[in-house]
Amino acid sequence: LLWASPTAGSALSLAYLPAGSSALAAVRLADLSQHSEADKLRAALGPWGERLLGTWRERLGCAPPEVSQLTLAVVIDEHEFPVPCYRAELASPWDEAEMHRRFPAAQSSEMAGETVLREGDWVRFLPRAGQGRLLVVCPAAWSDELAASQGEPLALPRDLERLAARIDTDRSVSVATTPGFLQASGRKLFNDVAEPLREAVLRIVGSDATAFAVSADWGTRFFIEVRVTPRPAAPPQRYLQQFGQRLQEAAVAAQQFVVQRSWHPYGRAVITRLPLMLQAAQFHMRTGVEDRQAVFRVYLPLAAGHNLAMAGELALCVRDAASAGEAASTRDVATWDERFSRRTSLAFTKETLQRALELLSEDLGAPIEIRGQDLQLEGITKNQSFGIDVRDQPLREILVEVLRLANPDRTAEGPRDPRQKLVFLVEPPRPNPGDAVRIIVTTRNAALVRGDAIPAPFSDASE
Repeated sequence: LLWASPTAGSALSLAYLPAGSSALAAVRLADLSQHSEADKLRAALGPWGERLLGTWRERLGCAPPEVSQLTLAVVIDEHEFPVPCYRAELASPWDEAEMHRRFPAAQSSEMAGETVLREGDWVRFLPRAGQGRLLVVCPAAWSDELAASQGEPLALPRDLERLAARIDTDRSVSVATTPGFLQASGRKLFNDVAEPLREAVLRIVGSDATAFAVSADWGTRFFIEVRVTPRPAAPPQRYLQQFGQRLQEAAVAAQQFVVQRSWHPYGRAVITRLPLMLQAAQFHMRTGVEDRQAVFRVYLPLAAGHNLAMAGELALCVRDAASAGEAASTRDVATWDERFSRRTSLAFTKETLQRALELLSEDLGAPIEIRGQDLQLEGITKNQSFGIDVRDQPLREILVEVLRLANPDRTAEGPRDPRQKLVFLVEPPRPNPGDAVRIIVTTRNAALVRGDAIPAPFSDASE
């Protein structure tokens, strides 16, 4: 028999979510941010969690405690890139004056009977039907559709829509998507560091699934539910058995992954407990079938939530000691040419230099740091704003373009031009061999004074 659900909330509303969405997520931001586990969970998610919260603050114009529930829908743009649309249920009502206060640079206009604010490629509006407690934020390309919908649910892929009807919105976090999305456009949401996570999810869910949802709740205990819609030819009961077997195989693979590496001291204690955590989750799991969906539920101690998140994040991001030792060698620095050759995309209308580098850092899987004092000596601020739209290009070229756009001297004719003040360096780890190689953004003059090697394409024969 299934464990009883700790919550009994309403189903996820599809109001003001775009038609054909490929993935959905719902987060009870206010409750989660004020939970006793909030600080531990935030620390467990590391830089990735900080970047995600930073993006939400910028898009929504408010802090987590101001949002009772945030719902995201991922759609695919004309460049085959996944982009989010947001629907925020506000803890306190806003009016048009509050909207203008929070988004002073936005331009106001009327659209399908709604007053919308447009800032660059993003549109925000308070639907009249929401009485000030509903905020919709979406790329401009979807604003007409959502404003005109007046809250009427739009069509989603059938199995994803069926899962949405079973998502309990009283739970802390819920995510629903399809294997097809993760195999196609959705893979662009995972950088090289997170790619093993995408592959593991697809292996565990298996080829017999058409859609799946994962929800978690932090109450007095930590609760997880996995819900899967099998293909018509795959009976749910048979899928339950296959899923359990694949979960067992995943726990064994995690054990082998951990024991075959001599982990760096940072994170070793947590990472080595990951296989035991997975085994405990499987031991306490109960399964069943509801509405022809395979359902898996487990209760764990409250601390298990942030421990699982931390162990997973560290296992993806922290190298083993042997790999870390090699980072000090010239050969390891040379591999950065391979990293910089990876293709990615960066597009926004207005962001700061610091934010742009954070986004690239996530794709690179390594820190990109700004040497602020060097920039200050030449009157350059890391908070200056600019726009960029570069798709499917090598990461190195995008980083060069970011520094070109942020350069204070607009007369610079290329990266080798001495007037191009902003450059980057690849620094070997120091003082400890286990430290990661770093990408440093500095100025040309500061690098020359210190005798740092300025890499191509910023260098020429005279340097």
